[in-house]
Amino acid sequence: MRMPGALAAFRRRGFDGALLATACVADNGTGRVQEGELIFVHAPVPFTGGLPSEPLGTWERFCGANSTAVLLTMITDIDRSWKAGGIDNRTLTDMEPCPPDLPEVRWFADVVLVGHQVVLVRAALDSADPILGALVEAGIDEVEFTPSAFLFHGGEADA
Repeated sequence: MRMPGALAAFRRRGFDGALLATACVADNGTGRVQEGELIFVHAPVPFTGGLPSEPLGTWERFCGANSTAVLLTMITDIDRSWKAGGIDNRTLTDMEPCPPDLPEVRWFADVVLVGHQVVLVRAALDSADPILGALVEAGIDEVEFTPSAFLFHGGEADA
């Protein structure tokens, strides 16, 4: 539930593109814990509101041109959101994989930023959905809804 705060902070930076940040949640035997995030980005222009950074060749090659500043900024905003929620003992790592087909792992990909518009991805809209309250708390007062779901099978994602 920390993603709405991170997306709100990121959106205030003036990003113009598409960003989907997913959460990888695993069952560790005592309950569910978030293992990490996976960020998909399309940045058609340089991100001038992001953290200044030199382009990293690997990220630019695999995630697209202009992606380095977007990824580093979003990772920073996610970390700040976790700290604002009282969780400050996270360990930030590089792009370690969280296999999509493990039975104890579940992926959550439900909030997408397209330009300045926030899109909620759900099979159905429920007014009691806790993500709606988290979005409002983060300062996002308008959300588009798309009736869809992300499915992972055989290591690939479908929308």
